[in-house]
Amino acid sequence: MWKQIIQAFRHQDVIKDLSAQVGQMLDAGAWMFEQACDVLMHKAEWDAVSDPIYERDQAINGLQQDIREKVVTHLSVGNQGDLAPCLVLMSVVKDAERIGDYCKNIFEVGKFFHGSYGHRSYAEPLDQIRKDVSDLFEPTKQAFLTGDEDLARNVLDHTGSVIKQCDLIIQQLLSIDDEFPAAEAVAYVLLARHYKRVNSHLSNIATSVLSPIPLLDYLG
Repeated sequence: MWKQIIQAFRHQDVIKDLSAQVGQMLDAGAWMFEQACDVLMHKAEWDAVSDPIYERDQAINGLQQDIREKVVTHLSVGNQGDLAPCLVLMSVVKDAERIGDYCKNIFEVGKFFHGSYGHRSYAEPLDQIRKDVSDLFEPTKQAFLTGDEDLARNVLDHTGSVIKQCDLIIQQLLSIDDEFPAAEAVAYVLLARHYKRVNSHLSNIATSVLSPIPLLDYLG
């Protein structure tokens, strides 16, 4: 879907510029994710990262607002033929903005949880999920910017696996009967939930490359 739109509107500088801004949002989200996870893994002090993370989130919000304003302006001056790409952009921008919010949530787990991740059966799978999600930012961005359908399908294959892993961890944590520090269990559940949401928003962006507009967000 998106590849055909890119080809049809490749002469439209405004569409290309707006797409590039989405790429900037994803780059900022990837940066926030890495910084938040550094705090989570005690590689960085939360107070050294807090202001930069929230400033980057504000930058993402500013890009979202700028894109929305440009889309409305573009359509209101007689470019109704560009409605399809503009609708896709509005959907993708929403997902890119939400990634920043969940990165802040991950940062807050690292900030407020002062214990250790001592249960390897949960800590190790979550650490692998963290790495997997981190690795999805760049291919998701490239799939969107270029309309590469094969790359988008590859992203969706990986995001589908991550969703299943996160759901399994949450299910296991909610059904344990043995002694388990409450704060540590809560941290694991929150991380599984937040990783899943970042992953799902990346999945939604990948669907924009493959899906007709009515099915955006529904193939991930």
